[in-house]
Amino acid sequence: MEFTADMALVIVIILEEIALFVKEVLPADIVALLVVCALMLTKVTAPEDALSGFANPAVHTIAAMFVISAGLVKTVVVELLGRHLIRLGGDRPAVILFFTLVAVVFLSAFVNNTPIVMMMIPLTLGLNKTHGVAPSKFLIPVSYASIFGVCCTLIGTSTNLVVSGMGVHAVLQPLSMFELAPVGALLAGAGILYLLTIGPRLLPKKESILTKASGERQRRYVTELLVHKGSPIVGQTVEASPIAKLESIRVLKVIRDEIILRSPFTIAVFLNVDLRAFAALSAVKKAS
Repeated sequence: MEFTADMALVIVIILEEIALFVKEVLPADIVALLVVCALMLTKVTAPEDALSGFANPAVHTIAAMFVISAGLVKTVVVELLGRHLIRLGGDRPAVILFFTLVAVVFLSAFVNNTPIVMMMIPLTLGLNKTHGVAPSKFLIPVSYASIFGVCCTLIGTSTNLVVSGMGVHAVLQPLSMFELAPVGALLAGAGILYLLTIGPRLLPKKESILTKASGERQRRYVTELLVHKGSPIVGQTVEASPIAKLESIRVLKVIRDEIILRSPFTIAVFLNVDLRAFAALSAVKKAS
């Protein structure tokens, strides 16, 4: 095959694309669109071919899948289902881990696995406090279980949809919803068995920040809090706000535009939406 100028242009564009991905100068979606534009401007690809991907049904399905995933997360359906399944384990950490992994595999088969893992993180960290289980024994298995789940259905991951669309383009039959389920379920079952038996022996036992923050010594730090429009504390004075009533937080100063009001406040200072931020001194217990 003869090496042509179009091939050289494609190689240069791909190298530039990889460099932009590595440097993270621009978001990934912007880089992808720039590549499409570059291919059209250099006439390596015809406009109708370069833009044909946006008409692919797989792209529309992926977009709809993200909308459904966001809806399930926003309505806390995923969190409620996860909490219910975890309660079935009772006080036995091994059983809790089993139900947690099963829940994650099931949910990841129908919902994007990234929000699933995010919703499970607080539930998993809570086990450290209630059952004394190291979070490291749960977080990694949950992450792997989410990957097992996406292999069970067509909509589990965008990769399955893209492959199915490419198959249709190559005059093949599209994948059905549960065509991957027999193999995916078998692999998911083997993965869960491994995570329940061999996994705990290999995973490190690391304490969480909550555990390390127990002790007699305290560490103080300064932070800033921004009052947004619609906040329930808008219109309240600093002294009457719920923040000032917390024992571990002390308001140091209030910053509104160019005006800085320092504590102690000699007049009533109201928290308005134009309030940029106020600094607070907080104390967190630190392990001795």
